[in-house]
Amino acid sequence: MTSTKIAAVQMAAGTATEWRSVNPVLQQGEYGLETDTRRKKLGNGSSTWADLPYEATSAVVGPSPVTTRSKGAVFGSETSDGVATGHLTRLAFTFLEDCSSVELLYANVLGGDGVEADGRNDITVWCAVEDPVSGTPRLLTPPAGLVLSPNGSVWVSVPGYLGRRGETLVVRSQVSVAAGGVFPMPLKAVGPADGRLTNPGATNVTTSTAASAIVGQGKAASFGPVGVRGVPEVGSPAVLALGTSIGAGAGSSTAMTEEAGWYKLALSGSNIPCHNIAFPSSSAHQAATWEQRFRRFFTTEGTTFTDGLIEHGTNDFIVYNLATMQADILLLAQLFRTRVERLWIPSTPPRTSDTAGTTPTGREAYRQAWNAWLRDGMPIDASTGKAVTAGTSSAVRCDVYNAAAARIAVGSPAHPFTGVWEVADTVESARNSGVWRSPALTSDGVHPSSAGHQLMAAAVPVAAMQ
Repeated sequence: MTSTKIAAVQMAAGTATEWRSVNPVLQQGEYGLETDTRRKKLGNGSSTWADLPYEATSAVVGPSPVTTRSKGAVFGSETSDGVATGHLTRLAFTFLEDCSSVELLYANVLGGDGVEADGRNDITVWCAVEDPVSGTPRLLTPPAGLVLSPNGSVWVSVPGYLGRRGETLVVRSQVSVAAGGVFPMPLKAVGPADGRLTNPGATNVTTSTAASAIVGQGKAASFGPVGVRGVPEVGSPAVLALGTSIGAGAGSSTAMTEEAGWYKLALSGSNIPCHNIAFPSSSAHQAATWEQRFRRFFTTEGTTFTDGLIEHGTNDFIVYNLATMQADILLLAQLFRTRVERLWIPSTPPRTSDTAGTTPTGREAYRQAWNAWLRDGMPIDASTGKAVTAGTSSAVRCDVYNAAAARIAVGSPAHPFTGVWEVADTVESARNSGVWRSPALTSDGVHPSSAGHQLMAAAVPVAAMQ
């Protein structure tokens, strides 16, 4: 009788920098693990580490984002004023995947104010989902609500619910605090008609059914689910996005049937769900601090993604220089790489000192230097992983790996970023002009208008994620 022998699988481990420095040849069937990024490669007995591809998947198979919000939403920094003790919202989410095991994430965490690392006091949360036919709300939380302590979070299950692509899930959320307390508002509607109920003290998530009770409150923040996840029936891409108010959709249309924000427009148009942790007025430097990393990324625990996007730039150049920006982005990239297989970054659109978009700011040189580095392949030193000045390290473009050049470019297996999205050229009058192509493409000189968001969305290479 002939027996079959299964070869043992070995695993070697080291940091990404250590692997780049040693650049060994892995044996056939030998795995190599980057302990800081959690990425791994499988050896073939002949290729060096730099020439081996990372193991990757094009689809998630576990709990992942499955919806897009029907309105622009950001994980924002607003809190109640200490006077209001209750808040009730009605928010709509559109499924981009057929899925089961739908869950809603609620959290008691402040946003990007740079002061608080967590909520300031206990909050009580109720939530209900509306029947898709009758509109009748079904309470998901206990009648007494769920109490979340500062920094607390909870995934609330929607039992028996099967999400279907194109269908809308309407979620009612209520939060209350003791007199003098404050509550966070993790979702912010960018524009009017945010779905706030006018009199939360006289109603609750199950008794208010009249559409007339839903009114717009300008740019008022809206408490609600930080995210919606489920288990897709067919594995598909899912994106984790971090950015500024531009990424959150500021300046774009806020019609209830439209998505806000250029990358969400692009992703939802291709049925790619996105968990967006963009903050208004935030910078990469702020996001790179431990406190801010903790606040933002704790909402991603237990959720799987295939792709990541870091949309930072415009706010950093108000204060920081190119070297600081590069270091912050590369630090964030390492954190992202623990959660995603591919990581993308866009070029930064112009920022002007006038609302017509015709006068560049005094910090325009930093934006140009940043975009030049991106367009040159985001070169980093092969041994240290630190940024290399665009155009000065070598005349050889290192698209995969070039030991002589000692430089790694975006798209290389050892580079944290997969690719650069060229979106700035779509709205700038000419490359490095520092002005908007047309006043119609910006709402205030800083944020794209609806037309600007749409042009930028059209430049997103969504096929690379599918």
